[in-house]
Amino acid sequence: MKSLYREKDRLNSYENQIPIDYACGWALSFDDMSCTMQMLLDDADTYMYKNKQLCKKYKGNRKYE
Repeated sequence: MKSLYREKDRLNSYENQIPIDYACGWALSFDDMSCTMQMLLDDADTYMYKNKQLCKKYKGNRKYE
C-alpha cells in the first residue's frame, strides 16, 4: 500500500495532469460458512467508504497547515 501511495504522489506531482486518488477497503473471512461473498464485498465497500472519508478529512486539515 505504501508503494501505491508513493506512486500516486509521484504521478500527481506532474503539472497539467488530472489528479489521481483512490480509496481501499477490505474484508476477511475466517472460514465462517455464514459469511457470503456478497457480505464480504459489502464489508469491503463499507471500509473503503470509511477510508475515503478519512482521506478527505486529512486532506482538508492539511489545507490549513
